[in-house]
Amino acid sequence: MREKFRRIFFKRAGERRKYPRVPLTVKVTKMTSGAFQFYKASNISAGGVFIKTVEPLPPGTRLRVKVSLPGGEIEADGEVVRVMLDGKHPSGMGVQFIDLTPADKEMIEEYVAKEM
Repeated sequence: MREKFRRIFFKRAGERRKYPRVPLTVKVTKMTSGAFQFYKASNISAGGVFIKTVEPLPPGTRLRVKVSLPGGEIEADGEVVRVMLDGKHPSGMGVQFIDLTPADKEMIEEYVAKEM
């Protein structure tokens, strides 16, 4: 069923992303160097989350993120893979999940499917 969902989504969206993503406005907790910081996410997929910030971390930075979804909270290690500071798009950083559990991945996929 997930594969069918992905084929339908990507055909409609005309994208080549591995995972579909949807807009999301929730609190994200980021922990680096033993300090917690709070941000807002602007979109999420089973592959990662985009965190809004005017001071993104450099690509390659590892961090721990907690994302609150209606079905529960997801906590995973991640890596900054994209930084946006061009003024044309919202400032922030794309964080790819590294160690997402199967249950957390399923929770995100269900959330994405529901929001589409």
